[in-house]
Amino acid sequence: MSRHAERPAGAVGAFFRRLGWLRRRSDREAELREELQFHLDLEADQQRRDGVPSREAHWAARRDLGNVARVQEETRAAWGWARLEQVARDVAYGLRLVRRHRAFAAVAIATLALGIGGIAAMFSAFDAVLIRPMPYVDADRLVMIWLDMGKSDVVTRRVATSCCAMSR
Repeated sequence: MSRHAERPAGAVGAFFRRLGWLRRRSDREAELREELQFHLDLEADQQRRDGVPSREAHWAARRDLGNVARVQEETRAAWGWARLEQVARDVAYGLRLVRRHRAFAAVAIATLALGIGGIAAMFSAFDAVLIRPMPYVDADRLVMIWLDMGKSDVVTRRVATSCCAMSR
């Protein structure tokens, strides 16, 4: 069986190839550093052949190649999963800070837990009262009538009479 026949096809295959790529990331990083150094050395040799002194040739090669760190970052971004790697680094940094400042972390976690619990309780009440339908037959036909005796009796009777006439 050929090597290509064993590879998964499509989007799932691409996903698993990228996961394998992440496992061998340190090897890829070493290859990238070696390749960039090779290009720097090659350019520096070319500069020396053109008559530039050795020390200046090295700096001229770096100048021609550009910012090495930027080239590395752009290459890593082309590899894919850059966002996932950034999130993983941010999470690791956050966990280190939590271990270093335990009292602050405890207060922050307790505050978040109370806030999330309070919001969940309020939503549960809101959902039960306003969102879910009432457990009655034809619940959408239920009517509520308020009677306000603070105003004149004539207006109240008219409102009450008109409400009762509408429900019949």
